[in-house]
Amino acid sequence: MSTSTKPTFYTVFSNSMKQEEYLPNLSEEATKISDLLHGLVFSDAIYYMKDEIFTADRLIANFSKYGDKFDIFYFSGHAKDGALKFSDNFISNTDRMADVININLKNLQLGFFNACETFDLAKKIVEKRQKTQSTNKLVMITCGCEINAFLAERFATLFFNHVGRPGTYYDAYKNASTLMSLVNDKLRFREFYDFKELATASADFDYAFIDIPAPVKPAPPPAAMMSPSPVSARSAGSAVPSYASAAKSTPRATPKPNQSIINTDKKTLDILSANYIRECTQTAMTSNTLDSKQMEILNEAIKGTQEVADGNLVTGKVKQLWKEAARILPGVDSKNDFKSLVKISKGTYEKALDQFFGKSHKQPTLANMQLSTKPVE
Repeated sequence: MSTSTKPTFYTVFSNSMKQEEYLPNLSEEATKISDLLHGLVFSDAIYYMKDEIFTADRLIANFSKYGDKFDIFYFSGHAKDGALKFSDNFISNTDRMADVININLKNLQLGFFNACETFDLAKKIVEKRQKTQSTNKLVMITCGCEINAFLAERFATLFFNHVGRPGTYYDAYKNASTLMSLVNDKLRFREFYDFKELATASADFDYAFIDIPAPVKPAPPPAAMMSPSPVSARSAGSAVPSYASAAKSTPRATPKPNQSIINTDKKTLDILSANYIRECTQTAMTSNTLDSKQMEILNEAIKGTQEVADGNLVTGKVKQLWKEAARILPGVDSKNDFKSLVKISKGTYEKALDQFFGKSHKQPTLANMQLSTKPVE
């Protein structure tokens, strides 16, 4: 990670200029993700860069200037057999692209390749990291086969809606994949934690979470701790990397359980939590997989939350509804998230909400949630 405590996000959206390959919803995906991340920028929680026309020239310029500062890199667009395709129709070489990721983005924590058949690229990145014994921990999310563009947009949106809330990259992946399984129970998700398993795996899945431990460098032999031998002597001007100097380097702020990927103030966390409930509720209620009892629970939970926002007390009945709703909505905290939804619906967060969502009808308030989940007659 960069020396700053704020992580740097770089999202790129690489649409094709060819009519037959144009992704109709990629701009909408870019807007949804960018709106959320720009809100975090205005809250002074992250640094953020974005490209909606991602060409080879943009890659070279931004990777060479800022690559070592990127903590999260997100690519969305076309790919084939591990080769990323850019907006100028440049097709990356998988082997060379893996080198670029490992060398230019040397401090990367998360690489999310939301494009068809990017599993080969992820495998190549890990393979090269194992050979060079890279000590930087890198998590990746990748696609094994061809992926529907609209499902890809929804999955990414749900994933990024977890940013800023308590939990790790895995929590964000797991919650998003669980919700997506409500939308389409044929989606296949895998997880890889072992290099040998990864290397021999076939791409028989839609999305995979890859978290291969960084290779452990062997400790220097005891002789190295003694006075240097003539063989190890260098000229006065040369710099010899040492294990001691590496140990003193700034540690990466990898999220741990119950920690957030980023640090946020309470008001920002309330907004993120309310928005997460909205996204989860809309996804669940439009999935056609909930039974009538579950639908009733979610509707009653929203109604009870509205009553609290209107000034009523949080009764035992409302608390129970929140608990039952949280069992349906993965990643929702029944103790805190609904209270956040109450706070932002009372009209005291206008300025902060404007920074995240702009127009009032886009804000994750109870009024907007009730409109979006109202059955069509």
